[in-house]
Amino acid sequence: MKVKLRCFGGIRTAVGSREIILEVPEQITLHGLFRLVESEYPQIPLSVYEEDGFRRRFRVLINGRDTFTLQGTDTVLVNGDIVAVFPLIVGG
Repeated sequence: MKVKLRCFGGIRTAVGSREIILEVPEQITLHGLFRLVESEYPQIPLSVYEEDGFRRRFRVLINGRDTFTLQGTDTVLVNGDIVAVFPLIVGG
């Protein structure tokens, strides 16, 4: 199945593209997707992900829905899903 990864901030810079279309196994979780992305695109700064979830400086959406309103990193993806990773903007 295919999943689209929308890239913003440092991830977009590392990839050189706004989005990547990935061929992934059926029933892959968000956790599995990020492990796959890390292995296929080692230049992507996926310090977005930690073992217990996403770092607080990033927001991850699936089809426009925040993963906190879904099952977090255990959310199962389906064909055609769009995963967007946004760095949070912090200033002072």
